[in-house]
Amino acid sequence: MAREFCYPTVRESLGDYYEMTWRCAKCGFCRNVFPSDTEHERFGRQCPSGERFRFESYYASGRNELARLTIEGKQGFTDRFRHVLYSCTTCNACEEWCEATQGLYPVKLTMAMRKHFAEQGGELLPEHQKLVKSLRENKNRLNRNNRDRLAWLGEAAKSLPEKADLAFFVGCRSSFRRTEIARSAYELLTKRLGLKVAILTDERCCGRPLLDIGAEQEARELISHNLAQLQKTGASQVVFACAECFHTFRSLAPLGFEVEFESLHLSELLSAKLQQGALGFRPLKKRVAFQDPCHLGRHQGVFEPPRKLLASMAQLELVEMPRNRKNAWCCGAGGGVQDAMESYSQWVASERLQEVKHVAAELLVTACPGCKENLWAKAQESGVQVLDLAELLCQQAEG
Repeated sequence: MAREFCYPTVRESLGDYYEMTWRCAKCGFCRNVFPSDTEHERFGRQCPSGERFRFESYYASGRNELARLTIEGKQGFTDRFRHVLYSCTTCNACEEWCEATQGLYPVKLTMAMRKHFAEQGGELLPEHQKLVKSLRENKNRLNRNNRDRLAWLGEAAKSLPEKADLAFFVGCRSSFRRTEIARSAYELLTKRLGLKVAILTDERCCGRPLLDIGAEQEARELISHNLAQLQKTGASQVVFACAECFHTFRSLAPLGFEVEFESLHLSELLSAKLQQGALGFRPLKKRVAFQDPCHLGRHQGVFEPPRKLLASMAQLELVEMPRNRKNAWCCGAGGGVQDAMESYSQWVASERLQEVKHVAAELLVTACPGCKENLWAKAQESGVQVLDLAELLCQQAEG
């Protein structure tokens, strides 16, 4: 018998969302950019999985129905059910408007479904099983030896301060694969700003990949380890160049963790330093578009700091794509999609590059290694350069 709750103050399991599954009005706001915000008919849709696979079940409204049937015991863990469940990039576009117009939280419901699926013995996708194996054995998502996590620092790794007021949490992608982002961020903090920065010698994955697929308990173990390591540094602020890591640490309270430091995305810290006059940039004569990472923008509401930094460069022409800020189209990397559904993930990226071409931007800048990584191939095909914000700012920083 399904448990029914009416407007619970706290939802802790899939059953707690039962009343919410009945309140979906099938209004379609989960599918489209809000009419008053739609700038171009070609770019008026906002749900990657729904637009790619086209069946109702792949939209938030369809997953809502699947959740209700699952709670009532009428929906089994079929292969199609699993595909629908894990094709969501968790970009939060649907929830942006569902929350505002209907008071519904479809992404939180999807995450609760994934947790239920994992805990009730559902078989994860093969690629997600490999991901879990890597995180168990290597403590990172890329199946690399975690002892090599600081290799990007070179000799500087031997003289890192054990304690500092500011710590830099690097993340898996920047530590192993997108090391240019780690090096750029570190140089901005230490050489350009002259800050004393601590880096964890035993950093582990932030836990986001496990949270995304529903393996919450294992994610908690990684989070607990990282919090203990950060506490040893004595840092009152922790800065992130990775939007996924940033979102994870900014969202620890609902998981029951107490955090004694302030979490900042690199763009927030640098934007404040720019306003204080401690940072300046050389002119750049380029037409630039900014890709809002979903975990930075819609999930955490950080839209303006990256734009303020870009706009501070003389001669730079910052152009907005039709879908921007809270309406931004996902890059395709989030929610475990890049790990398990590569062709679909690349389709999402190609859709974004159509917008870049539409505004005739020469350079696409983002603020997350996941975004850069997933957009890279399609950008090369389109003749568009892609840089992370940290890279561009490091290249253009004065002094």
